[in-house]
Amino acid sequence: GGALTPIRPAPGRSSGAYSDSMKTRKRVLLLALGLPAALVLLEALAGWAERAFPPQLRPDPRAQAQAWAGSPWAAECLRELAQSQATRWEPYAYWRRRPFAGQHVQIAADGERRTVHPLEPPPGAPEIWCFGGSTLWGAGARDQGTIPSQLATLLPGYRLRNFGESGHVSMQSRVLFLTLLEREPPPRAVVFYEGVNDLLSAFQQAHAGLPLQEGFRALEFNSRPGALGRRWFDEQSGEWRPLDAAARWRWALAESATLGWLRRAGLLPRLESRLAPAAALELGRAPAGDPGELLRSLIEQRARQLHWTRALAQSQGAVLISAFQPSLYQKPPSGDEAEFAAAYPGQAEFFRAAVAAQRADPRLVDQPDAPDLSGLFERHAEPLFFDFCHLNEEGNRRVAEALAQALIPRLGPPPR
Repeated sequence: GGALTPIRPAPGRSSGAYSDSMKTRKRVLLLALGLPAALVLLEALAGWAERAFPPQLRPDPRAQAQAWAGSPWAAECLRELAQSQATRWEPYAYWRRRPFAGQHVQIAADGERRTVHPLEPPPGAPEIWCFGGSTLWGAGARDQGTIPSQLATLLPGYRLRNFGESGHVSMQSRVLFLTLLEREPPPRAVVFYEGVNDLLSAFQQAHAGLPLQEGFRALEFNSRPGALGRRWFDEQSGEWRPLDAAARWRWALAESATLGWLRRAGLLPRLESRLAPAAALELGRAPAGDPGELLRSLIEQRARQLHWTRALAQSQGAVLISAFQPSLYQKPPSGDEAEFAAAYPGQAEFFRAAVAAQRADPRLVDQPDAPDLSGLFERHAEPLFFDFCHLNEEGNRRVAEALAQALIPRLGPPPR
């Protein structure tokens, strides 16, 4: 009554065919069980290898740019730039650099880069706070060659502070300014040196006024891990939906030690960018319908931002300078600058159109507290840029001179 009935081959099938079928099923089962186990083991080994044998930094090819001719320290300085890229989370502003102590680059615990003064200002000296992206921060420059440090040589008696941060757009700089005001006395003056990252963000995302790569943060916020992989929240339907194939690959590249190690080692070149179509960005805003609409949004954003930034600075008793920075696209290219200018299709035309639109807006023309420095290098033939926006130390010096010319009449008599 309790005996088991042996499984027999189905009628019409030979025992040999049945045996082959069972072998196939066993192979499939072993593969189904073994493949995940192998992937888990590979991921663990990759994580260990990443810690034990981190990929070596490759030399930055920009060190060979003609703008660095006669600067033997350029390669080492760019290496320290790469080493200092580690960031920490910063509320509201998103990120700040971690502390770093190199020969040419020094960053304090709060993310502020060292500013070199010819003579150390006395305690209580009036301060000038500088904000901006990587150009203001001083990408490629030594501590003494950044814009704030070169500005310090032109404004003796003031303490210059470098609050620039790579990738920050103008709104992030202002958010950082606000958070600093919550814990420190207001400065005598505040300098915002910006424009390139705002234009770059708009060009890449077809939106004005967003931080760079905001779509990835929106995707991360709107997604969650689940039993069937990461899912994202569809606000229209109110349901959690699985990510598409491209988004799943992005998460794999971001979270997998195996793929991440290979990508950083340069073995998966450009794969991440190929798997990140703009259609996957969940920004909650409709992209600009045409370039003209996008340019109008950019100009309106800058005009409104300038209006309320003036009110904020005035409320703190601070002199304001909100300068629009130059890029390579407003300079006659010299030598390898022509290669840098042609590296990103369509970007040069967009930047030039944005500058032309700004110069045509009366709210942004001939404003003493908002100098337009986009044409600063229109008559300079020598190489100054080592990519489309970053300057050598000579270029930084000329920017500092232009900022000083805007600041000095508004600061009044120098401190004693």
